[in-house]
Amino acid sequence: MWKRHAGIVLLLASAASGRAAPRAAAPRVVRARHVPRRALQGRCDARLAAPPDGVRAIPPVGSAARLRGRAALLTSAFLFGSNTPVVKAVYMRPGAPSAAAFAAARGVLIALPLLPALLAARTPAGARGLTRPCLLAAAELAVYAFALNALVFIGLADGGSATKAAFLLQAAVVFTPCILALTAQPVRPRVWLGSVIALFGVLLLATDVSAGGADGASSAAAGLAGAGGALTDAAGAIEALGALGVCPADTLFLGAALAWSLTICRQGSFATSAELSSRVVEIQAAKNVALAALLFCWFGAEAGTASGSIAAQWPGLADDQGAWLLVGCSALGCELLGDLLQALGAKGMPATEANVLLSSEPLWAALLTSAMLHERLTATEWAGGAVLVLAGVIATTGGASGAGGGRDGNGDAGVR
Repeated sequence: MWKRHAGIVLLLASAASGRAAPRAAAPRVVRARHVPRRALQGRCDARLAAPPDGVRAIPPVGSAARLRGRAALLTSAFLFGSNTPVVKAVYMRPGAPSAAAFAAARGVLIALPLLPALLAARTPAGARGLTRPCLLAAAELAVYAFALNALVFIGLADGGSATKAAFLLQAAVVFTPCILALTAQPVRPRVWLGSVIALFGVLLLATDVSAGGADGASSAAAGLAGAGGALTDAAGAIEALGALGVCPADTLFLGAALAWSLTICRQGSFATSAELSSRVVEIQAAKNVALAALLFCWFGAEAGTASGSIAAQWPGLADDQGAWLLVGCSALGCELLGDLLQALGAKGMPATEANVLLSSEPLWAALLTSAMLHERLTATEWAGGAVLVLAGVIATTGGASGAGGGRDGNGDAGVR
């Protein structure tokens, strides 16, 4: 009997195990929502316009950030342009300092604000100070800055025009592509076009000898001789140019433009180094300290050869507070504040628009010089200055439209 019941149980178990599983529910079909073609196009455009990761977006035209950037860059150009009129105003005061004394006082005021950054600098190994490549870069930039300051200050002290100085410093557009080509670096055709146009503007400015080129040649050559070194060797060339009718102060300003071009090219090379590009503030601080030391050496050399004490280099040192105010304005306002505003304004501006705004620097210098010092340029000099500004705009507006301000030799964003 038990075998029969066991067979029935097995039969029922096999039937239960062979029962088909319940059928799964059919998937629910969801129809896609219709999106208008115009909306889809807008979404695609927004994704394409979005900057890649790590790249800062440029504020749209008309936004508050864009307006603040324009205001900062225009103010920066105004401050940079006001430097030569302010320096010229110092030299026109009774008991004015010599070029070396003014440069030394200004150099100290520029070096002090960034000194804490230099003292706090650390090497990758944790040691105090900067690495050897950073120190060499700072020393090289200090030499170029010394040449630029010495040439401009001597030219202004010897009667050069503050307006022409601001215009002729734009001749860096002529020198920079030549330096880049000599170092086997690529230069775009647009930059060469701006260089040729700028050369024509330089000729218009430098060959207008209505003020008399030979009259100031001796004083300018004497100032260069006092600076020592390679500037002493240039004294004879300055006298020769003065005999040919070329204003010696304009020649000094062109030499300053060459020094600025060397600075631009070397800064561009330093930017390709990961170590140097990550230590910009520390290198700038070290450069300012080295520049102040060089300017003091120049001041000491002139004081040692002058008839009298150090006070003879600045007769109004203790009494003329107005001169000290102008020195502080040139160092802290025109230089440091101008650099800060340029850096802030360049954050939200395309390089093309930023370069155009910064190109207004000599125009501000011309307006301030006319109002403060009552200097007047001839029609030929105005034409040459306008050509130089136009050449700068042409050479610096052919690069990428990314964010950033300043002018470099290839028209891209750079640091002034």
